[in-house]
Amino acid sequence: MSGITATPESIEFYNQFKLQRNSKSVPVKYRYVIYRIVNNDQNIDVVEKGDWETPWDDFVDNLSSAKDEKGKPLGAYAVFDMEFETLDGREQQKLVFVAYTPDSLPVKQRMLYGSTRESFKSELGSGIHY
Repeated sequence: MSGITATPESIEFYNQFKLQRNSKSVPVKYRYVIYRIVNNDQNIDVVEKGDWETPWDDFVDNLSSAKDEKGKPLGAYAVFDMEFETLDGREQQKLVFVAYTPDSLPVKQRMLYGSTRESFKSELGSGIHY
């Protein structure tokens, strides 16, 4: 347990995000949301929201291409609103949780993301798959 917690705004955004598919009153729908550890490793907050038309490959590119001011890679958590068809032809929609911690991430950051992952998923609550 690292003591890093999600900001209230990031939890509120996730709660709106998971309900957006069934809501007719949502003016803008997002395909994904990316969270990062911010504020000198104190909080987890939303850093990027992807347009509804964004495909999975572009999401992965956005997730993996982020760098800090020194050019080092950044870790992240993300939730992607996935649509797919099962082998028996049923259409499915799932919110997929992604933890991105590349090998080139500094050790301290890998440890922070690893030790915070489960508590962050708990803060988000129900409705996600991983």
